[in-house]
Amino acid sequence: MTTTNLRPATRSVKLHKTPDLAEALGAHPSELGALNAANASPQALANANPNSRVGRIAAYRDAVLNRTDLLSDYDLTRAALDAASPPARDPDAISVDLAQLDADAGLAATDLAAAREVLAAAPVGTDTTALKAEIEALEGEAQAISIERATVQAELDAANDYADLVDEEAELRDAIANQPELELSLLEAAANKPVTPGVVTTVNEHLGLDPVELVIPDAPLAPAVVVPVTD
Repeated sequence: MTTTNLRPATRSVKLHKTPDLAEALGAHPSELGALNAANASPQALANANPNSRVGRIAAYRDAVLNRTDLLSDYDLTRAALDAASPPARDPDAISVDLAQLDADAGLAATDLAAAREVLAAAPVGTDTTALKAEIEALEGEAQAISIERATVQAELDAANDYADLVDEEAELRDAIANQPELELSLLEAAANKPVTPGVVTTVNEHLGLDPVELVIPDAPLAPAVVVPVTD
């Protein structure tokens, strides 16, 4: 068998450069224009019409506050993915085996039912020793198929769970990478003047925001695929 390394990389790339002087100092109220509405009270922000100026600023605030949840969700998902065992087989291949076992179970059940009917209809005094032995063998076969099916179903469930984690990790990683653009677009939608780094700093101060730093995680390495050796 051949396998690949499963451990993910840990290097991260920071999204934001070091703030320049204008960003650090903020912006004059005249530069904010309509974004001076960021001074609105928390109650006004909470009750604002989503299409109003204050409502759009509230949408920006909520997006920035969502950074913490986004990063937390990613960390939890990544930890679960790193702790999970990659499946040895693709879910589609497992599903094929499961379908075959279902077919085998159906045939075994049909044969067992037929044998039991023959036994029930046997005249009194008939030697049913061989028939009973056949029924016992069929029952054993049906039980063996049931046990194997449960094992394969568990394998499929685990493979699907792993695939779901892979998809969720990728979605959250993309969301983190796109978060700065999302925040900027929301703030620009509320503004009537250019949104400079200094404007962002001042709006964040008015809203009481201290945004957590966003870091783009590296993608995990692809899971190992076990390749059986055939003659």
